[in-house]
Amino acid sequence: MGILRIIGLGLLGVVFVVGLTTANLAVAADRTVLNDDFVTDTADDAGLYALIAEELREEAAADAPDDGLPDELPIEGVDFETLLEETITEDWVREQFEPAIENVFAFLQGDSDSLEITIDTDELQNNAATTLTEESELDLGALPDERAAQLDRMTESPDQFAAERDQFRTEQKTQIQDATDEELSESELEAALDDQLTDNRETIQSQFTAAIPPAVSGVDEPVETLADAWVDAMLGEVDYEAFTTTVEGASDTLTERAVKSFFEEAAPFPDSIEFTDDDIPAEEREDLDTARDAISAFSLVPFALGALVLVLAGGVFVLASPGGAAIGLGTATALVGGGTAGVTLVLQEELPALLTAIPDAVRGSIVTVLRAILDVVFIQSALLAAVGMAAIAVGVAVRRDLLLAGGVDEAPEDPETATESTTSDPVEDASTPPEEESTPNPTTETDTAEPDSTDDTSDERD
Repeated sequence: MGILRIIGLGLLGVVFVVGLTTANLAVAADRTVLNDDFVTDTADDAGLYALIAEELREEAAADAPDDGLPDELPIEGVDFETLLEETITEDWVREQFEPAIENVFAFLQGDSDSLEITIDTDELQNNAATTLTEESELDLGALPDERAAQLDRMTESPDQFAAERDQFRTEQKTQIQDATDEELSESELEAALDDQLTDNRETIQSQFTAAIPPAVSGVDEPVETLADAWVDAMLGEVDYEAFTTTVEGASDTLTERAVKSFFEEAAPFPDSIEFTDDDIPAEEREDLDTARDAISAFSLVPFALGALVLVLAGGVFVLASPGGAAIGLGTATALVGGGTAGVTLVLQEELPALLTAIPDAVRGSIVTVLRAILDVVFIQSALLAAVGMAAIAVGVAVRRDLLLAGGVDEAPEDPETATESTTSDPVEDASTPPEEESTPNPTTETDTAEPDSTDDTSDERD
């Protein structure tokens, strides 16, 4: 093998190793950090959505007045912290952020001409209000008005309803009698009490409304309904079933409107996010366009490097015998794959120690993401090592004539030797007589002799 051929093989081998290593890493990058599916799946596995949900819950709790709903409005069933946990969930964060990640990648990779990110918290607030309304109940007995407490007690049972009503009417008739100089009959007291309740209906409604904290708005209608239910019950105009239905319905409406009012005024959740590339300043937009062009161009790098590696491998096969080329390329491939796989294993073990400067709250998630990337590199590298070992086995088989029978690795014979080898041995030539000296065909000789016998017979007759 000439010196130039050796030098050429050496150069091709070095470039092949560098190109194969770079191609392996480029393919891994294209499959991981530049792949939106990998990013969203890995973010989920790393618990990043859970971290974001927790951060949003803390922000909402910090912004909420009085640590939640107004203390003056006694709504039982769900505390504000539990409400946030049930509303700002990991699933909601995933639903909002996965489309945002896909939009960012589509823009950076040139699949979309515009960047649009939307995080809708309006739906979040509506869901929170609905959850609180469905799982909560207004405690009428805790309102600063004795009549509201009576309403609460009267809904407990028909007997309690009648007892509260009779006690109230008895007390009120006694007060009416004490305030009157002359003695009134029972029917007169009953009539006086009914007139008093009817005349004071609007006043009673105002007193009920005053028991609701000023921070709660839009609840006049259900509060007035509760006041009317109390007046009607004391007048004896409704039975227990109708009374209970009215009070429970008005309480639910009051709870719903109070919660809605709170969320509208306090707005405990972050505002909805609507971000487009038009919101980016001009200077930063130029940097973004540069990054976008680079990422779009990088998508071609794995294909270009793969083509380069194939061309280099073809060059090695041109300059070397098939067996030698297979062994050499296989060795290089096995070394690249095995070496890279070994490095990824070491990095996976050392990642926690290398990232000690990162806060503990997010370090675990970052380690999970990096290990997922290294797993992809390891699998690719292990496959490269396996391909390299297979190529070595093929090369050895070719050299031992187990493949490509006929000794294709042997140098071609000298032309003169080839000519001599094709010359026939004299002994072998003599063993095969020429066609002219072959034994005559008996049939032919017989056919030739027949005319002579005919002639002899003719002579005897003459």
